[in-house]
Amino acid sequence: MPPNPEFLFVELICTLIALIFGLLIYFKTKESYELTKHPGIRYFRDAFLFLGLSYFLRFFFSLVFLSRIVVDAHMPREFMMPVFMILLGYFSTISLWCLILSSTWKQLKDNKSYLVIGNIFAIAVSIISFITHSPIAMLYIQLALVLFYTVIILASPKEKKRFTEAKILYFLVALLWIINLLTAGRPMLPREFGIISQAVAIGLFAVIYYKISKWVK
Repeated sequence: MPPNPEFLFVELICTLIALIFGLLIYFKTKESYELTKHPGIRYFRDAFLFLGLSYFLRFFFSLVFLSRIVVDAHMPREFMMPVFMILLGYFSTISLWCLILSSTWKQLKDNKSYLVIGNIFAIAVSIISFITHSPIAMLYIQLALVLFYTVIILASPKEKKRFTEAKILYFLVALLWIINLLTAGRPMLPREFGIISQAVAIGLFAVIYYKISKWVK
C-alpha cells in the first residue's frame, strides 16, 4: 500500500517542530556556556545541536519523499538514500555520545580525546550500517548508548538537580526518537504509532526548553 500523503505531511510538521525546539535549546544555552565555559554545558549543547541536525536530515528527506508522491517529482533515490543513512547515523550517534560526555566529563582525564573517539565511533557505526545494509544494527548500538546513559543517571544522584532533570528528559526524547526510527518503513506497525511518539517527543522538547529558559534567566 503506498504511503498516505496526509500522514507524511503530519510527520513532516512534527519533524520540523522537533528540529526548531532542538536548535532553540542549543542557542538558549549559548550565553551560559560562554560565561562559564562549563564542559558539561558544552557537551549538553552539542548533543542538541547534533540531534537538531539529525532532525533536519529527516525533515529534508521527508520533504523530498512527499514531493515525489504529491507532484510525481523524480528524485535520485539511489544516491540520496546512502548519503542520508550515513549522515543520519553519524549525527544521531555522536549526539548520544555527547550526551554521555555531558555526564561523565568530570571522570575523564582528557575530554577532547574522548570526543575524537566518539567521532571515529560514530563514523564507523554509520559506515558499517551502510555497507552491511543493516540500519537495525546501528539502532541497537544507539539503544545501548541510551541504556548506558540511563545507568549513568541512576548512578549519579548527587548531580545538580537542574541538569539532572534536563538529562532525564533528553534521555526520554532520545529513546522516543530511536523508537521512531525502529518503526520507520515497517508496515506491520501502524503509522499512527510513529506520529504519536513524535508528538510526545515534541512535548518533551517543549518541557526541556521551558526549564532551560527558567534556569538561564
